[in-house]
Amino acid sequence: MRLTPDIIKHINTRYPENTPEQIARDLGLKPRLVYTALGLQAKLWARRIETLAGYVCCLLLLSAPFLFLSDISDFADLPQRVYIQTVAVFLLICWAVHILITAEIRLRQGWLCFCVAVLMGWSFVTLIWMPSLYEGLYAVVHWAACGSVFFVMSSVLDRSRWGRVLVTGICTGAVGVVLLGLGQEFFDLNWVPTRSRPAAVFANPNIASQYLAIVLPLIACLSVYRRRNVLGPAFCVLLMLGFLFAWYSGTRAIWAALAGSLVWTVLLLGHCRFGSKFKSKTVLTGLCIIVAVIVVITVTVLSGWVYKYVHGSARYRVVVWHNSFEMIKEHPLRGVGAGGFKLLYPAYATKNFLDLAIGKDNKQMSRAHNDYIQTAAELGVTGLVLFLILLFYGLFIAWRLVTRTESTGVTLLAAGLSAGIIAFMVEAFFSFPLQRSIPPLMVFAYLGILVLLHSSMVSPEQVLTLKVPRPAGIGLLVIVSVLGALLIRFNAGTIVSDRYFLQAMRMESIGSHKKALSAALTAHSYNTYRMDVLSTAGRAYVAIGKSAEAIDVLTTVTKKQPYNINALFFLGAAYANADRTDEALETFRRLLQLRHQFRKAQQIVSTLKAGQKVKIKP
Repeated sequence: MRLTPDIIKHINTRYPENTPEQIARDLGLKPRLVYTALGLQAKLWARRIETLAGYVCCLLLLSAPFLFLSDISDFADLPQRVYIQTVAVFLLICWAVHILITAEIRLRQGWLCFCVAVLMGWSFVTLIWMPSLYEGLYAVVHWAACGSVFFVMSSVLDRSRWGRVLVTGICTGAVGVVLLGLGQEFFDLNWVPTRSRPAAVFANPNIASQYLAIVLPLIACLSVYRRRNVLGPAFCVLLMLGFLFAWYSGTRAIWAALAGSLVWTVLLLGHCRFGSKFKSKTVLTGLCIIVAVIVVITVTVLSGWVYKYVHGSARYRVVVWHNSFEMIKEHPLRGVGAGGFKLLYPAYATKNFLDLAIGKDNKQMSRAHNDYIQTAAELGVTGLVLFLILLFYGLFIAWRLVTRTESTGVTLLAAGLSAGIIAFMVEAFFSFPLQRSIPPLMVFAYLGILVLLHSSMVSPEQVLTLKVPRPAGIGLLVIVSVLGALLIRFNAGTIVSDRYFLQAMRMESIGSHKKALSAALTAHSYNTYRMDVLSTAGRAYVAIGKSAEAIDVLTTVTKKQPYNINALFFLGAAYANADRTDEALETFRRLLQLRHQFRKAQQIVSTLKAGQKVKIKP
């Protein structure tokens, strides 16, 4: 149908009481014709940007858990991280174009957006005192990318229907993850690399359980919501298969996470069902749970008696937590800087309990296995409080949704999304989901979907609107495009560097040190900031007898990472091999201060003090 003067007149009489989409649907016209008749070409382009951004967000949530590269060292997390950041750059460009077209930024739930912005900003500020800028940016840039996805959802997506579209993408991705994981367990699928099975594309069952803990509560609520149509049984089957995957993963934290999400869901829906009579009991129960958790954390971290009654990985976690608390006490407000935990933890590894794992197998402790402790250590209590405010604000939005809506679908969606956030919070106590690629994306996406669901209850006057002049919009678009291009280029180099790094590690493991050196130097040329690559090159130089080159390389590493035990050992070895006894003894002294019971280093020191020469090879 073409536009005629009568149709144009009819369209103008119905607007703005009806939206252009409603008018187009009633008249059987394409929406673009209605927008053209109303002279709203700018709004038409804004709608197109919104549609593009909405489907890209959906595709991101669906496909991100399936990215892997089998020929690099970090074959799962790094590709997923790079993919998320690349898509986030595209979404930010869409956001900047949307701002340029509409000349404004519309933020629903302005306080939540403010919390996200402050947390991201504080994370970047901590890089000022971070010993290694690269390690800090590795963590902060990814958090910022996930936060960017939230901002696009809350400011560009203007229709509440996008909440259901995004949930569909999440559930579709969950189907693939669960089927792949069970296929690895029962049908020996081996085309996806893993360190142990079943792990889907997460390399490790513990990491897969973090993803499952976040999505299974949502699937459970959807199975209840859709129980009267064909999707209900499908969601029930998916839920049972997800629990089966969780069982075979052999992780215990997921059951604690699911139990926590169940308690929250019961409290939330109980309040919705029984109203004010249930309210006082809900608040009292919630306070008791919070106090109990705080007491458990405090007792675990501040006292040593727990160490006597736990074994295995649980005992090791207590050791790390207890030592990490010393790091927090020395830097209570500002922390040591984002990403700084793994660089500085060896200096605290003997403060309370002797951490025997430090320095073993050429590895450096990189995570506290408790995101609250690690966040407090890296970002200070300031960062930890901001992180907790962000999560609890999301739960508050879900509470408001459940108490104010009359829609069963919105109620159950809000319950499922908030229960997923609770599961993340419980997992974060036992593990490190915040340090991985997918869980932060899921949490920020859940927050964004909750904002979208809540948008139908918010009047236009309650939406925070910031006017943006056209020159500022153009400047924002240019800045986002340039920084995004630089990030994509850097990430591409990191992927290539990691490919050569894997080759170097393989060559080193079979004793081919010249090839290991060549691969390590090539890896370093693609990413000059990675100290693990330089450490590998230093070990290779020591192995082939080039002590001077080894000293140069390993000195660079130890300046950036003064507590890198492996680098210190081989730097001392290089000094010893070059007959620079005083420098070797000083280096080994630094090493033994970090790891007192390093027998090989003690033997070398004894030999050097006796005036004998030492030749050390890896």
